[in-house]
Amino acid sequence: MSQPLGPIGEVDQKALLQWAFQRRSEISKILSKMPARESRTEVETLISRVSRLETSLVGGTDSIEAWDEFVEFLDGEGADAWEYYLKQQEAVDKELQEAERRKARDRFAALAAKVAVSARNKYRGGPNAQVGTVIAGLVDVTTGRTWVGTSGVAAHATAAHPVMTTLLDWTRDVEKWPVVSCAEVDAMKQYLHATNIASLQEIPAESLYFHAETWNEKARKWQGRSACKNCSQWFAKIQAQRV
Repeated sequence: MSQPLGPIGEVDQKALLQWAFQRRSEISKILSKMPARESRTEVETLISRVSRLETSLVGGTDSIEAWDEFVEFLDGEGADAWEYYLKQQEAVDKELQEAERRKARDRFAALAAKVAVSARNKYRGGPNAQVGTVIAGLVDVTTGRTWVGTSGVAAHATAAHPVMTTLLDWTRDVEKWPVVSCAEVDAMKQYLHATNIASLQEIPAESLYFHAETWNEKARKWQGRSACKNCSQWFAKIQAQRV
C-alpha cells in the first residue's frame, strides 16, 4: 500500500489529506462502475473510512493517530475491500497509461506529415536536382526524431544500409520504378544509420510512421499519397505505419 509517510515516526498531514482525497475519488469511481450483482457494502464502508480519515485530519486530529486508526481498519475488516480497490485501480491505471501512450504516438505520428509538407514547400515548383517526384517524412514515435527522404537514388542522403538491403531483397518489384529508388527507402536508410540498428529484430514494431508527398505534374502541385506497392511490402515486415 502506498503510504504518505515522511521521516520515521512522522506523517505529513497535508500529504496525507491529499492522499486520502485521491483514494476516495478513485474508490468512488470504482464503486459507480461495480456490476449490480456484486455486493457494494464493503467498498461503501471503505469510502466511509477514507472520508473519516479526511474529516479527522481537517478537524485537527493528530495525523499519526488518524493514520494508525485507518491502517488498523485495513488490516482487519477493510482488507478485502482494499485489495479489491487495488486490483480495480491497477486496471484503470493501465488503461489510462495506454490512452496516454496512444495520444503521444498520435502526436508524434503527425510529425511525419509535418516534416514532409515542410520539405515539399521548399520546392513549390516541383522536382529538381535536389528532390525527386516524391518526398517522404519519417518519425520514430518512441523518440520523436524525424527524417526526410526523396525519391531517386542519386538524390538519397545516405548510402545503403544492410538492414534496408535485406528488406529490399525480400521486396518484389511491382511498380514502374526500382524498389531502391523510393523516398521512403531514403528516409529509412537515414533512420537506420542514425540509430545504429543492426538487425530487423531491433526495429520496434509499430514505431515508424511515414507520410509521402508526390508531385502531380498535371495539376502542378504536391499532394499526399499512400505508400507504393513496393514499399508496402517492407512496411508490413517491420509493421511501419502511414499517416
